[in-house]
Amino acid sequence: GVGGCPPLFGVVKDESSADAFTDAACTRRNAELARILADRPAGIDTIILASRWSYYAEGGGLGVDGHNRVTIRRVGDEGPAPDDPGPLFRTLLQETASELVTLGLRPVILEQVPEFPEYSSARVVRQLVVGAGAVLEGDDSPLNVPVSVVEQRQRAFLQAVTAPDFPRQATVVRTRQLFCESGRCSVIRDGRPAYFDNNHVTTSTAVHIGE
Repeated sequence: GVGGCPPLFGVVKDESSADAFTDAACTRRNAELARILADRPAGIDTIILASRWSYYAEGGGLGVDGHNRVTIRRVGDEGPAPDDPGPLFRTLLQETASELVTLGLRPVILEQVPEFPEYSSARVVRQLVVGAGAVLEGDDSPLNVPVSVVEQRQRAFLQAVTAPDFPRQATVVRTRQLFCESGRCSVIRDGRPAYFDNNHVTTSTAVHIGE
């Protein structure tokens, strides 16, 4: 995975927060990775796919980054991008996993961590400094979100990896249980913020997920 580029073979993306060169570089990068893996480099048998899947499956960000929009289409398709990117996303994820299996590789797909639409560590600090910490409490707090909202946002990814025809050789590493219990997900883990913005975890949290 790399920022701003879904690890999917054969995808073209058009992102409002990126220029045309960056969008094209994503497609070229994925094609080059496919070429390298087809040569079966010695010592490589497992491929980990990590991304903010819902960003591409739903067509953009939400909450504090809801202004960021993205469309996806297949390489070679000159027509307009689909209004609902979910079906194409599911197809491309399945095709990518299947291609890796065909190459004799084991795909490990990292489930996206929950997003917290209105969370920003800088904003929380400002609220605490000015004495507005009360807004961080209660069900409307930017520090938590219902599991149902997370499931709805990640529905295309979940539908893809649980489909009967998704490659059984692929492993999906779940992350939601690290942040969610009793129907709600929280930014706070072990008494400390686990995120620095609404969709990126802190370094220490990333290390824990890696373990």
